[in-house]
Amino acid sequence: MHQIIKKYSRRVFLTMAACLSLTMSALAFDTPENQPAALLSVSAAPASGSVPTSAAVFAAEQNLAKMQEQQARALAFSEQMNSLLNAPLSKRTVAFSSDLAANDVVRSAGRRLGNFKLTFYCPCVRCNGRSDGLTRSGTIAQEGRTIAVDPKVIPLGSRVYIDGYGVFIAEDTGGAIKSQKIDVFLDSHSRCFENGIAHADVYLLG
Repeated sequence: MHQIIKKYSRRVFLTMAACLSLTMSALAFDTPENQPAALLSVSAAPASGSVPTSAAVFAAEQNLAKMQEQQARALAFSEQMNSLLNAPLSKRTVAFSSDLAANDVVRSAGRRLGNFKLTFYCPCVRCNGRSDGLTRSGTIAQEGRTIAVDPKVIPLGSRVYIDGYGVFIAEDTGGAIKSQKIDVFLDSHSRCFENGIAHADVYLLG
C-alpha cells in the first residue's frame, strides 16, 4: 500500500510540475486566442499531508493533455500568421480555390476591407499600357504576387489576402482601378479572359 501511495504521489508531483511549466510558456502568447482556456484545476492538487486519489491523478493528467493540445494549436496559429505576414511570395498559377478560403488565421491577422470586384491583367501593351512588366512601385510584375489597387484604399506595398485566391502584394495601380476594385496580374492574356470578372472578400494584412 505504501508503494502505491508513493507511486501516485510522484505521478501527481510530476504532472503538476509539467502543468506549471506549460502554463508559464503558454502565457507568453500575447493574444487571448492563443492562451490556454483554463489553468490546471487546484482541486487536482492534494492538500498537505493527504493521499492523492486516482481520480485526482487522472484529472491532473487530463488537464496536462488539454494544455499541451492548446499550446500546440497556439504555436501552429503563430507560425501560420508569421507566414502570412512575412513569407516571400513565389511565382504560382493564380486561380480560385476553396483551399485558399480565408480562415481564422487570416481573419485574425488582417482587417476586412469589404467585398471587391476582381479583374485580371497581363504584361501586354493592351492590358498594361507597356510590355516591360514594370509596376508603379518599380518591381517587375509576377503572377502570384502582384496586384493593382487604388492606393487611396490599399497603400502600395501592402500585403493583401483575397478570399479564395491567397496572398498578394499591392505593387501596381491603374486608371480604371478605383475604390473596391483589384486587378490581379496573370502571365497570360488568354487566361485573363478565362478568369473574367470575380468578386471576393479582401483582407489587409499589413
